[in-house]
Amino acid sequence: MQLMQGQKLNGRYKIIRLLGFGGFGETYLAEDQWLEGDNRCVIKRLKPDVVNALTLKLFEREAQILTKLGNHEQIPQLLDYKAWSGWGGALYELKRYEEALKCSEQAIQIKQDDPDTWYNRGWLLNNLGNYNEALVSYDRVIEIKPDYHLAWIGRSIALFGLGNYDQALVACNQAIEIKPDYPEAWKTYGDVLNALERYSEALTSFDKAIELKPEYDDAWNRRALTLLTLERYEEALISCDQAIKIQPDLFLFWIVQGAALDKLGRYKEAIASLDKAIQLEPDESLSWWSRGVALNNLGKYSEAITSFNTALTLKPDYQSAIEHLKWTQTQLRKKKYKALAILTIFATMAIFIIYSWNEYQEQQKIRQEQQQKIRQEINDIMKSIRQK
Repeated sequence: MQLMQGQKLNGRYKIIRLLGFGGFGETYLAEDQWLEGDNRCVIKRLKPDVVNALTLKLFEREAQILTKLGNHEQIPQLLDYKAWSGWGGALYELKRYEEALKCSEQAIQIKQDDPDTWYNRGWLLNNLGNYNEALVSYDRVIEIKPDYHLAWIGRSIALFGLGNYDQALVACNQAIEIKPDYPEAWKTYGDVLNALERYSEALTSFDKAIELKPEYDDAWNRRALTLLTLERYEEALISCDQAIKIQPDLFLFWIVQGAALDKLGRYKEAIASLDKAIQLEPDESLSWWSRGVALNNLGKYSEAITSFNTALTLKPDYQSAIEHLKWTQTQLRKKKYKALAILTIFATMAIFIIYSWNEYQEQQKIRQEQQQKIRQEINDIMKSIRQK
């Protein structure tokens, strides 16, 4: 649907008229009501169904050209920080985090006191594993808007990434105090409690997240992992099943289900779950390692070795896979030696039986010859008697 004359966007831009449209979207002449004087500008509106890597690249190229051309009264400029934020959000969806971060930086340059933009920057930095810089962003958000619960959660995640679990718990508590009905805060709280080995409390947190959001697949999965740690395998499997029911296309859920089935001694079902995980994400080393462990439990050492080798191809420094591979190779050698020993015993027995049979036949032959000789002697005696 086209924008109407007089319609406002982001509380800032007032549409004057449609300038043109094409396959990618529409272009409008508008007024930037935050600016004085000649405040006319051009709005480009991309169609949602064409926002992809190609359209974003074209948009990015246009923005770069405008930036290189510099300031001139007849050259349009990207003035709206929300445009940069929106662009960054689209790049984030494509997992192009470095590029999305640059967009956030541009947005901050235009408007330095917008908490959403600082929050987005922190979230991107968390995804890039730059937790110290993420903390700077979240602290800036909290400075601008102290009750921004998402920033407290983001701060908790950054502190968690730095291994500062106690402070992460404090930040998460703050988020819950601000918004106690936010399920993601309770899920994050549970993650931190797990890291502190306070498993029963973590379980309570995940239960609270699920109470607030019954279809919260990640909370069900974290609950399953906690139950596995507590060795409550049947309950863990129920939580796994629930997570998969909600989101069947996430490979990690199938790995956790495989782990629960393995602990219950249901090895063939565990392998089936892990095969599903591999089908969804063939390049995940954890799936291949877990499959190798389950195959070991079935005594299928050759197949297990193949799985461990695949895991190491994907992740050469996978220490657990290296250790399991060595153990499995040792077990396979022992199995072969045992089979060889059994074969040797049977072969020895067979030789003994054959030898005994040959000896028996030889003895029988001797007996038969002796009996024949005796019979001949008796016949000779009888013949001699008759002749007399």
